[in-house]
Amino acid sequence: MKWLAVVLSGLVPACALAAGTLDPASIAGVYKFAHDTRDFTDSPPGIVRSEDVLEIVKISPREAYIRTRLLFDNGHSCATSGIARVEGGALVYHQPITEYHGQQAMPGMCALSLSLSGGRLVFADRDGKCKWDNCGMRGSYDGASFELNSRRPIRYMARLKASREYAQALKEHDARKGAP
Repeated sequence: MKWLAVVLSGLVPACALAAGTLDPASIAGVYKFAHDTRDFTDSPPGIVRSEDVLEIVKISPREAYIRTRLLFDNGHSCATSGIARVEGGALVYHQPITEYHGQQAMPGMCALSLSLSGGRLVFADRDGKCKWDNCGMRGSYDGASFELNSRRPIRYMARLKASREYAQALKEHDARKGAP
């Protein structure tokens, strides 16, 4: 498991911390964590300074755009973006699985959740399906976390909303709303 610590300013509103609730507006922002990863392709292994990122943008009272990139040893990473919906006490992003380590996967959906626990936003990929399509061999979402008090406002919102990832997330979200 990889625990990610992030430094944010401001307090998370109490409504985000109430048991069983999650308000996308109260956790919206950017979370970053600088840490060392190892590069074993060098001899001796080298240390690489890396930065994990989580962005959350409120779309509606029960939905938020999320984008994350987590970095691991040897340049392996996990990265995804999409519209997550509040389900129970978590934001959950459902994504069709298309690949498993570069090979076509059995059809299915991953359910990547982000919930509040112990002053952190914690990812869960309970069945490991989200890892299949979005992570390198050494990467995993399950258990990765960002400290709530490390949240910063997104100062580049126009650029974020003009990004390919954001446009694709909205397109995917709209297509699912129209699906039977």
